[in-house]
Amino acid sequence: MPKYRIDPDLAFIAHCTNDDLSLLVSVLTHDHKDGKKRWSERLTRKPEYQLYYPNHQRYWTDICAELQTYGANSLVSAVRGNKGVLYREILLDVCKKLKVNFNPKSDIETLEMNLLMTVMEKSLDKLNEEELRTLAHDLQLNLTNPTPQLVMIALQAAVRTSGFAALEIATVAAMSIIELLGGVAT
Repeated sequence: MPKYRIDPDLAFIAHCTNDDLSLLVSVLTHDHKDGKKRWSERLTRKPEYQLYYPNHQRYWTDICAELQTYGANSLVSAVRGNKGVLYREILLDVCKKLKVNFNPKSDIETLEMNLLMTVMEKSLDKLNEEELRTLAHDLQLNLTNPTPQLVMIALQAAVRTSGFAALEIATVAAMSIIELLGGVAT
């Protein structure tokens, strides 16, 4: 079974609500293309999961361990004593795979924001005019004829000027896009 590696970049998960953790648990345990359980996941076999589900806060370290091994090579994890990789390594790998423009020495928050903006940009290009209008309305953007470029510029401006509030806006936008596209957007 996967073992949690203490990771300061994942410590915040201990303070997440069950609702916050629900999507993460779902992504780690189920394939969203067909809804079936992932063959490689081990979280649902953990005694804590079986005892406390859906009270995810009770087994947050198991969720983190699953995330760390989800983002790691299975054979290497076995050699490491069933310990996966730290979140930073997973994030850097995802940024490389999605061709995110980033500096590997940047802090976690900057890497995450660059990743989020790249996913947003790729996702916005997939939306039709009506979906763009809906998104612009949901984000309270005053755009009469929203285009992917205009929505992206508005989101980037919000990130530069308002910090945390912008992250909330970007998260709402990402979730709206995911819903509009019918699943996880990549």
